[in-house]
Amino acid sequence: MLEYKILKTKVNEAEVELNRLAEQGWRVVSTDLIQGVSLTQNATPMVITLEREQPGL
Repeated sequence: MLEYKILKTKVNEAEVELNRLAEQGWRVVSTDLIQGVSLTQNATPMVITLEREQPGL
């Protein structure tokens, strides 16, 4: 069975967060930027949907 996680982060922090979660078996399903919130590209908030097989099943 799959489980999902919604990650809210900034563009400039996404790589570190995704690498940390990948070590736990998470894979990216989709990404989206939240436009109009930040004046700089690196601080633009984003939403990332991740999935993985539930541990122990």
